[in-house]
Amino acid sequence: MLDAVESFKPVAPSKEEFLNMNNLDSRPIVAVLAGSRKQEILSTLPVMKKAAACYPEFQFVIAGISYVNPELYDKVGIGISLPVVFNQTYSLLNHAYAALVASGTATLETALFEVPQSVLYKVEGGWLAQFIMKNFFLKVKWVSLPNLILNKEAIKEYIQMDMTFKNIKNELHLLFYDEEYRKSIFSDYKELRIRMGEPGSSARAAKKMIELLTVKH
Repeated sequence: MLDAVESFKPVAPSKEEFLNMNNLDSRPIVAVLAGSRKQEILSTLPVMKKAAACYPEFQFVIAGISYVNPELYDKVGIGISLPVVFNQTYSLLNHAYAALVASGTATLETALFEVPQSVLYKVEGGWLAQFIMKNFFLKVKWVSLPNLILNKEAIKEYIQMDMTFKNIKNELHLLFYDEEYRKSIFSDYKELRIRMGEPGSSARAAKKMIELLTVKH
């Protein structure tokens, strides 16, 4: 993933190109990554949209997934429409001021693009599912990859019952307007990059494989 992000940046479209390509305006962009599966989108996108409506000074843009029915993004969150860009997640993150992200690999990608974010996730079952997950299944303190790698809550997680409109609205205010809050996230992102090492992991892995195969033969 680190290699993919680093190889994309030199060829990434400029912000002006990205805006023109997708008919977006000049307001600061907030990336909305609602997940890659239908159930994730159904769970996270409604509260994301509702919170987005509270900040018209920002431009919330959904990262659409090509194999997801485009109509789903409009149907979820009735009465609230957000622009959707398909197959342009890296371009979106490259020009985003902040992000709302469903837990998964996208949280690490967002961190590698150094975009302040908060993480959302919810499965069916309400408080009972939360109790079972927390006490019987989850063996770690956090669910997002940046927090797991850093072994601290560098980015705020709103999981299950904590994923409420009020919490997300308040979190967005911090991400948008609290400079110390943003600086803290950027600082943790720097530490994250150090812990992940240098780009080139694919080439190093291939080299090691060749060495091992050569020894065996």
